Amino acid sequence: MQIVFHGRNAATFADGIEPLIDGAHEIHLLPDRLETAEQQRLFRTADVIVGSRYAADLPVPDALRLFHVPGAGVDAV
Repeated sequence: MQIVFHGRNAATFADGIEPLIDGAHEIHLLPDRLETAEQQRLFRTADVIVGSRYAADLPVPDALRLFHVPGAGVDAV
């Protein structure tokens, strides 16, 4: 399972997640702006994305099983 924490805000939730996940997995911390082809590939192939932003300028995830927004509210959520 490939898990991506997308953006500075989401990255704050990555600490301590590793021991909670069973099975084979990879965790990647990506910046807010996906500038390299590798960053775009990791986003596109993620099974799980933790982030607070999804827009037309981001790659379309091919096999996404969960997009988790670590927040609540009525503004942009």
